[in-house]
Amino acid sequence: MMSRRSFVLAAAAMSAGEYGSVGTAWGRRVHRTSALQDWSRQSATTRAGMVSLLGGDPAADPKPPYGGPLNFSPVTAKDNLGSCTRQLYQFVGPDGADDIVQAYLMIPTRPRHGVPAILCLHQTQNSYDQGFKEPVGLAGTLAYALELAERGFVTLTPNWGGYPPTMSDPFDYADNGYNSPSGTPRRQLRAVRLLRRAIDMLDSLPRTPGSIGVIGHSAGGLAGICISNFDHRIKAMASSCGVTPWYLYAAAHNPHDLSAFHSWFPDMPTNPESMPFPFEAMLETLAPRPLWFNAPLRDYIDPGNLAKFRRAAVYLAGFEMGGNLVRQCISDTAATYKRVFHSSAVVINVPNGPHTFAVADRRRAYAFLSAHL
Repeated sequence: MMSRRSFVLAAAAMSAGEYGSVGTAWGRRVHRTSALQDWSRQSATTRAGMVSLLGGDPAADPKPPYGGPLNFSPVTAKDNLGSCTRQLYQFVGPDGADDIVQAYLMIPTRPRHGVPAILCLHQTQNSYDQGFKEPVGLAGTLAYALELAERGFVTLTPNWGGYPPTMSDPFDYADNGYNSPSGTPRRQLRAVRLLRRAIDMLDSLPRTPGSIGVIGHSAGGLAGICISNFDHRIKAMASSCGVTPWYLYAAAHNPHDLSAFHSWFPDMPTNPESMPFPFEAMLETLAPRPLWFNAPLRDYIDPGNLAKFRRAAVYLAGFEMGGNLVRQCISDTAATYKRVFHSSAVVINVPNGPHTFAVADRRRAYAFLSAHL
């Protein structure tokens, strides 16, 4: 007989409407609820593992005034671009009153009622002061914040950091308590905390509650996965070149060594076999929120060592001669969505291109976000 707890879980899932049908037959309801319970337990385990990898809980207050006043204020005059406006703002970050973070806010000239908002996360290929200018059309070519604003979205592009030391990130990680025992800064922990503050900013804007999405490329795509795990105000995600299964990343450098990942997660075990969960577990915890992935066929981990990676038969995203780990990783996530939530809201886009976010692929991401926000 179904326990009272299982019955309550099944009834809550049906009434909420977000988990899909639990089935009309009693046996299917029992099986469906069991799958939901298993997913819930695994998600809790995965998030605990992510806290360990990050070196701290992003939801914990590092120091005042985290969670306090944003002091959101303009830095520059508003640029009128015709279909939208662009303006540089600043707000108080997660690490004290002196932690000032800059972000570009773009607003459609004629916003429709209840316009959704998108958190736009830059890649880290450019210099520190240029990185967050790219999505808003002031540097580089990947102007997804600008293009989304032209399509009627409100966009916020914070300078979320994530840069290696060679790119002169001015934030003092050591002084703010972000150094790991090895001395490597916990950049991703800082990034997730900062992005939670950026979402506070978006949440304060006049729009329909709950309609926040996130989009990012490369390191921004990975950061999108991380922040989505620690802030449920994000309702849909588009991640380009952000999925990197642990074994695949290790194989391109050293099959038994994850130290190349330590610039992001310095508390991560060195041996892939010691990882507490597979990469796809970080995606499955996001269910049933809609997910869109861009995984180019020729997205090499390091173009300078392409010959080495060809010998190892490993590519970074979407395809490799020895298998298909990235697409398999996302396919496993899609299977969990179908099994537990009867949802097909996981989409993978596989263009025949390098490590980039091409115009045609960005348009597919925009259409996906528009359909789900």
